[in-house]
Amino acid sequence: MQVKTKSSYTDLEPTRIIGSGSFGFVFEAFDKESQQTVAVKRTQKAGEFVSREYEVLNKLKKCKNVVRMLDIYYSRGQDGKTAQNLVFEYCNRNLEEIIQETKKQQTLIPISDVKHYMK
Repeated sequence: MQVKTKSSYTDLEPTRIIGSGSFGFVFEAFDKESQQTVAVKRTQKAGEFVSREYEVLNKLKKCKNVVRMLDIYYSRGQDGKTAQNLVFEYCNRNLEEIIQETKKQQTLIPISDVKHYMK
């Protein structure tokens, strides 16, 4: 993974908001340059340095079971404050959703799937 740290990111076309929280929000976008769907986590930038989240994810970039961070860039919000944008590979489901779905269906996660997740 090579982090580009672009000052702006005009190749992204936002499609929908996936989630939000106290620190920011995550939206789905289409990256016209790479022709792939990505997830972008936008949070307000605090201080002059990259976030601790970025530092941790950068150290975990070779772990197969951690969502892959593809890029980082900064933008200005409507309030004029700097926002940090972490670009991730897009996963259409997460482990919590899979667990909740199997609980609702009163089934078990197949052992082959568990082994796959544990690799």
